[in-house]
Amino acid sequence: MVPAPVQLLNVEFSLRWRDTNAAYRERRFIPNVDPERDRIGGYSLTLLADAPIDQIVSIGESHWATATGTSLRLTVSRAAWPDSLAGQRIEPRAGRWYPRQLFAGQSGITAGDRTPMQLVSVIDDAIEFDLTPPLASIPFALDATVRGRHIGSVSESREFLPQLTGNGPGMQSILAGAPTHVLEDLDLTRTDESADTLFYAQPRFVDHLDSIALDQLQNLHSRFLSPAMQVLDLMASGNSHLPAEPTTDSAPINITGLGMNAAELAGNPRLSSRIVQDINRCPALPFADASFDLALCALSVEYLVRPGDIFREVARVLKPGGKFVVTVSERWFPPKAIRCWAELHPFERMGLVLSHFRHSGQFVDLHAESLRGLPRPRDDKYFRMTPLSDPLYAMWGSAPKSRR
Repeated sequence: MVPAPVQLLNVEFSLRWRDTNAAYRERRFIPNVDPERDRIGGYSLTLLADAPIDQIVSIGESHWATATGTSLRLTVSRAAWPDSLAGQRIEPRAGRWYPRQLFAGQSGITAGDRTPMQLVSVIDDAIEFDLTPPLASIPFALDATVRGRHIGSVSESREFLPQLTGNGPGMQSILAGAPTHVLEDLDLTRTDESADTLFYAQPRFVDHLDSIALDQLQNLHSRFLSPAMQVLDLMASGNSHLPAEPTTDSAPINITGLGMNAAELAGNPRLSSRIVQDINRCPALPFADASFDLALCALSVEYLVRPGDIFREVARVLKPGGKFVVTVSERWFPPKAIRCWAELHPFERMGLVLSHFRHSGQFVDLHAESLRGLPRPRDDKYFRMTPLSDPLYAMWGSAPKSRR
């Protein structure tokens, strides 16, 4: 029997929590939500039925539904460790997260199970994992925003919390708080160690985001922009990741772009001034102290081989209270990205960037935010590979309002 048509919602769910390192927010777009039958975290969604479009609605507080407060452990022999997964090398490192499918058949793990498990220790020939979910025992708040309505039907009621919390959220907080010696184990070398000036000698006018994701990135950046700001666009290219200049009488925003290729910078319409510099070779930024209200680094932090130096330099050129916003996605130039970047889960990469903020000793009020699940434009060249838009991961911190 075909279900009767009802009003369905396209909803952006939001999960928020914090730890001693940062405040976190996971945004997940889920289409075709039936507000009368579906639930999240055990909460009814009927309050969304008449909610205004684009208005944030607080749902309540929850926790990982299956958390028991006790750790589930899995121990395997070192000889059972695979050398690669999907063609990507993997090494056992304490504190890192790995998909359970590595050891399908043990402790009830099924093939294709990508639920993350944390490696606890490698001792002699034994590797021990903690199977407890990343967000277990961590309270979080749930919000929802209706993005659209339409008529349709679904065959059964659904619980969306596993979709919102699974395979990612919580993992970024581990590397975010990792001690320095743990981060030193990560490989910051590159496949191509030749001078970056050679790699970027020719302009590379390529897109690293589909049009939907680019719109979302520009919307995110707009949260931090105000009239008359002095903005540093670090590691800039031909693509602008900032919204268009408002057509108002407000004072214009001055945007200084620093990148690797003059032709790319010249093609970026939002830049007010342009500087070519290889900051991997020379991390000292050519600006006076407290020159900028805001610094941005879009889709490029994975190329830094001296991130500590750069983050300290950015803090130096920011005005007190100024923010540094770093964003990444899942497309990059593999030869020039640090080797560990491809080995890390996307949420671990967020934790790594947060660790750059934290270990620089120059930033406060750290945040991390992710956005996943939006539909990919049907005319995008990668639509047949995935119907989902490129995910976005953003991390930011503030320069202290008072400096010693």
